[in-house]
Amino acid sequence: NSGMISGDVENAMMCGYLCCYVKLHGGGDDLKVTQDVSCDFLRQMAKHKHAGSTYGTMSLFRTCAALSGNFGNSLRIKTNKEIYQEAVRTKNSFLLHHVCVNQIYIHFYLREYIPLVEFAAAHNLLEAKRTMDIISVFLTGISSLRLARDTHEKKWRKVGERSVEMMARWAPH
Repeated sequence: NSGMISGDVENAMMCGYLCCYVKLHGGGDDLKVTQDVSCDFLRQMAKHKHAGSTYGTMSLFRTCAALSGNFGNSLRIKTNKEIYQEAVRTKNSFLLHHVCVNQIYIHFYLREYIPLVEFAAAHNLLEAKRTMDIISVFLTGISSLRLARDTHEKKWRKVGERSVEMMARWAPH
């Protein structure tokens, strides 16, 4: 609110997006609260024509909806596929990263380990090239090790061990 009061719309919109992001990935509030907050910010972002934060918040809303099963709202929220296509079209690597992380997050919490690892591989998320890639590597590694334990297939163990090595390399940072 302080950003809006002072006229700093750009900062206010980014803070709104980050608030929704932390609520979802930080596990503080329940998904319904996060979804409601996302809707409120989406209305403000649309009013101020702030597309960058709008697409990121739509992705978060879709993640909450997938995890809670509550898709009800009065807004036109793009699908994850549409948001992904917009990120690719605009070459918005920040949005692309968050759409992919949210998809991995959904697969992980729904215990869809094979689709998670396949998605991560298809989107080149098995290696951390920057600090914000760590969550993808972490969730992919846990999923792969779980698959290795359940199926006794070496390919899953290799992916999991590679993730552990990657996490160990990033630990000092």
